[in-house]
This record gives sequence, C-alpha cells and structure tokens, in this order.
Amino acid sequence: MVFRTSMSFGFAVSDFVAVGELSWRIYRSCKGLTEEFHEISREALTVHTVVKELRDEADDTNSVLNRRGTPRKQELLLLIRNLKPALLEVDIMVQK
Repeated sequence: MVFRTSMSFGFAVSDFVAVGELSWRIYRSCKGLTEEFHEISREALTVHTVVKELRDEADDTNSVLNRRGTPRKQELLLLIRNLKPALLEVDIMVQK
C-alpha cells in the first residue's frame, strides 16, 4: 500500500512507507536464515521501528519534529531517501 499524499511538513508518505516496508521485508527474510543474518534482522527491525515512529511524529502537528523548522525536515527527508538504496542492497544480499 503506497500513499501519494503529503504529510504536514511536506514529506511524501510514500518515502516513509517504502523504507518501512523494505526494512520489514529484510527483517522477515532474515528471521529464518543462519545465525550470521540475525544481526541484520535485528537492525532491519530497528530501522522499521524508527521509520514508523518518525512517520507518526510527522503526522502530529504538535510534535517536536514539526516545530523544529524546515531545515531539519529537509535533513530528515534526505536521510530517509538515502536509506532506501542501502536497504535495497541489503535486500538483494539477503535474497541470494
């Protein structure tokens, strides 16, 4: 499920959804693999949780995130967008 709307501070929900779904897929893929993938699984779950919390904060107009101003919001968007290619590489590795 991908949403095309924007959050209160101009982030596309799809940026958060895509990274959240990708991190969840990596987590689930690693769960049944050998011990060496357990750390990747834990880290993917952490990313998923953080992205979900950020998305929830972004939806709250009274949150600290929304009160920090546009420069901080743009930094966060850049971080989320930069995280996606790294997760895609991990996903490819896990799928092999």
